[in-house]
Amino acid sequence: MYNIEKKDYGYKMTFSGSLTKEEMAEWLEKIEKILPGEQESFAILMDIRKLQPVSQVVQKFFRRGQMLLEKQGMVRSAIVFDSPAIVMQFKRLAIQSEIFDKERYIDTSSTLQWEDASNGWVTESIEPTIYTGQIAKKF
Repeated sequence: MYNIEKKDYGYKMTFSGSLTKEEMAEWLEKIEKILPGEQESFAILMDIRKLQPVSQVVQKFFRRGQMLLEKQGMVRSAIVFDSPAIVMQFKRLAIQSEIFDKERYIDTSSTLQWEDASNGWVTESIEPTIYTGQIAKKF
């Protein structure tokens, strides 16, 4: 399941459960329709806390979506997660999509103020590490 919400900074996208090829095709179609209306740069907050590991087919849709978002003006992306297995998939996808430098990963199990951390990154380019006291989780 997925949800897309328009926000002041851009979009919040929430993914949960086990995603199907059909759901991802629908998601990609929706963002293709939404994005041409964007006049300026925007940011994405992606909440994947309740998402199960995704198949290779679903990963291809995410990769295509990431490239589309970046092409249409995405300047920053925050990924909120609580599963190391899932975030490793998303980091690999970001590298393949060449958006890794625009993305930050916020682990809700170690960042108590994860909402402030993610909002700070997408709205003001504030590194999320100030909320954890740790070195940025970019590798």
